[in-house]
Amino acid sequence: MFNAGIITCDKDMAKPVVVGKDTVYIHTDIEKIVMESEQEGGEPKEVYRCKEVQYSKDEYIEELLQKNRLVVTQLMNVKIDNLKLEGDLNKANEQIKILGSQLMKIKLDLM
Repeated sequence: MFNAGIITCDKDMAKPVVVGKDTVYIHTDIEKIVMESEQEGGEPKEVYRCKEVQYSKDEYIEELLQKNRLVVTQLMNVKIDNLKLEGDLNKANEQIKILGSQLMKIKLDLM
């Protein structure tokens, strides 16, 4: 990984992810700026400024795999938590049914 800092680039490179032959360029904080023409009376030139981090393709793939593993782990933890909540709700429903039966029995005894 190489942090290139703030760079200027053309419109084609002013994208969040640019995949080159051997390098992946990650751009953040992309903003369009207008530069005056170097020639007198020429058209102003649109360029872009952004922060750039460069990865080799292998580094970038490894980074994506690590992020993917983290997301999968977090998703599994959420599913486990949901199953626990479901189990707690099922137990609560059973207890409510039992209490309801007991109340009906008490009501009938009072009559």
